[in-house]
Amino acid sequence: MVRRWILAITALLVALLAMPASAQSAPAGASGPVKKYRVVMQVSGPDPRGWSQAVNNALLMQRNLGKANVD
Repeated sequence: MVRRWILAITALLVALLAMPASAQSAPAGASGPVKKYRVVMQVSGPDPRGWSQAVNNALLMQRNLGKANVD
């Protein structure tokens, strides 16, 4: 259980650190070019829970950044 939380927190921190500062501080409704994010996720274990966690993280990124902004 603790390992699962550590993995989730690590994935979240990696996702937040990968976002440029301008995307984090842009005001809502600001006009200008929309940044596209290219994300690579790796699951290197045989446990299906790791696969599920990677899919959930990808869906959360799409939900938070917009489907059209994440490849």
